[in-house]
Amino acid sequence: MGKNVLEEVPQAPAYKPVEPAPENKISIIGVILAFFLFVTLVLLGERIIFDMNRYANPHVDGTESGYNYSKYPYSSYSSERSGLSNARIYYKNANKNSYVTFKILIHSAFIIPAFLFVFLLYYVYHLKKGDINLRVVIFAYFGFALWMLLHLLGELGIYIIDRFQNAAVYIILIILAMIMTALGILLQKKVNQPKAN
Repeated sequence: MGKNVLEEVPQAPAYKPVEPAPENKISIIGVILAFFLFVTLVLLGERIIFDMNRYANPHVDGTESGYNYSKYPYSSYSSERSGLSNARIYYKNANKNSYVTFKILIHSAFIIPAFLFVFLLYYVYHLKKGDINLRVVIFAYFGFALWMLLHLLGELGIYIIDRFQNAAVYIILIILAMIMTALGILLQKKVNQPKAN
């Protein structure tokens, strides 16, 4: 006989069910440890910015453990206390505006680079590489960076409400707005980028 036409027609491959994506498991212990890491990083960051202000601010007249009204009379000096120790920073009431301006600049010199570094880690290890093993730790660091950024924004808000004088505040706010805009666009591009299989 002749050729069988059905043998020449290419056959569709047999249906193969799609396997579900592997589960991304995060352990409860990992989440608890990440929470403690977050708290530790926040305490460390708060201590770092307090000590940076204590040593780098030119308007700090002294540091004491507790109140010392004999050396720093209440009528002439103001003080700030560390949330993590009994140390107090003393500065003259007449220099309060300059003290707070320098304090915000010193804090921003630590917080903005720390935030950018942690965001870079988040971008590389979570978004770019998708490393599930680092996810919990990266979220702890990212939470720390956001906390510190909110701390800085809170200080700036209080400063603007109290003084509304200095151009340095506008510069920092503009820098923060540019950073947030760029990072938001970068994240949105990454989310909308087609997945390569």
